[in-house]
Amino acid sequence: MKRSVDDSSSSSSKHSRVDEPAPSLAQYEQSLDDRQRAALRSVLVDREHTIVTGPGGVGKSFVLRRIIDAARELFGRRVEVVTPTGVAAVTLGCGATTLHRYLGISQFDKPWTFYVHELKTRPWLVDSRARILRTDVLVVDEISMVPATLFETLDEVLRAVRERTSEAFGGVQLVICGDFCQIAPVQGDYAYTSDVWRSTPMRRFDLTTPHRQASGSTHFNEFLLRARFGAPLADEDMALLRSRVTYPPPSPATSTRLCFRNVDVDAVNAAQLRTLDAATAHTYATTIEYRSSRKHRQASAADKQRKLCVEQMFKAMRAPRTLEVRTGARVMMLVNEDVEAGLANGTLGTVVGFDDAAEPALPLVEFEGVAGGPRRVRPHRFEFKDDTRFTGALVQLPLALAWSITLHKSQSTTLSSAVIDLRRGELPARGRGRGLAYTGVSRVTSEKGLFLLATPDRDIFEADPRSVEESRRAQ
Repeated sequence: MKRSVDDSSSSSSKHSRVDEPAPSLAQYEQSLDDRQRAALRSVLVDREHTIVTGPGGVGKSFVLRRIIDAARELFGRRVEVVTPTGVAAVTLGCGATTLHRYLGISQFDKPWTFYVHELKTRPWLVDSRARILRTDVLVVDEISMVPATLFETLDEVLRAVRERTSEAFGGVQLVICGDFCQIAPVQGDYAYTSDVWRSTPMRRFDLTTPHRQASGSTHFNEFLLRARFGAPLADEDMALLRSRVTYPPPSPATSTRLCFRNVDVDAVNAAQLRTLDAATAHTYATTIEYRSSRKHRQASAADKQRKLCVEQMFKAMRAPRTLEVRTGARVMMLVNEDVEAGLANGTLGTVVGFDDAAEPALPLVEFEGVAGGPRRVRPHRFEFKDDTRFTGALVQLPLALAWSITLHKSQSTTLSSAVIDLRRGELPARGRGRGLAYTGVSRVTSEKGLFLLATPDRDIFEADPRSVEESRRAQ
């Protein structure tokens, strides 16, 4: 039974409940729809393990940030936020880190007992151990990309390190967010196939009110729901897609090109950059900061280790090794610089000039939807820590050329206009690209901003039947 905020009756939940008068919670419920509000109260008032799911653009990340803020600020709970990738952590903000870093795992290739032993005995993991012990609430975002084996390891490690082996996740309240019908784990099966997922009671909330596509037609929103579940497209859906085929397509200067392969993204961006005045070009090399506590007897071993770690840093971070921008370049902000003003990770803009008074000269960027004129973009420290044996940072402008981005990186972003190639040969083989096509088309705010290079096959939108069933279990 759903409890009100001021309900003083005893709780049947495994997690203790904190009463709070409704007015204190009201500020965090502002602008939330009914299901978002119910999910927030499930976490904050009832203290239940909670899953927030739903299609792209329904405000999952929005309500998740409200939950995190309220848990920390209003209830004083110690909240840790984790994601499967560094990119997703940067996108969400809220002090998020990767799931690997939270657990003190440098490489996930051993049984959970190994990581428990490391956490309990290795002095360089004291911070990871303390973080686990102090966690009240653990938020796991982008759950679709978390493999079952890693999800099970999370449960076992929390039980063992916290010495509460009879309680799921060691007594930590879990808040899960994501959409299993979007991008799948790179390796392994979905988290919902794990034993701990099936055995742990969780309240599920499927958000359905479109916010990203609020300006889209009813037909477009209905099409997105069918595409999410991989249902064969109806004749009217195919007609809608045919109407969005435009050749030649709009220039990448006005419509973001979404591609599956990095090589295609780089080619589009390089080609567009060359169309701009070379006399305005400025190049910025990434500064690498590196420190390791590992001791090596031979200098060659230390050098090899450094190279491996630096490669890992570049792989995890979004900073390019070398960034060239010119006046007129289309760019994307890579960090949450000024969220209140709308300048966040994924915000698109155009370089309008350079501040030559700085050394080196810094780009001035006119960001979409950000008032106050052009912003001077300063270098950012992309910090990285790998089980604290080595730490480092990449210092670079938090910008990327953005005439084109990958479908993977487009997840969680909102685009006013996008060009996508949904031809079968441009996507992974069947079964390997589930959720990619849907992720792409659900980035745009309306069908007017969707441009296709060719009419896709009727069955181009793939979804794992198990993911569909899992998604429909939400209340």
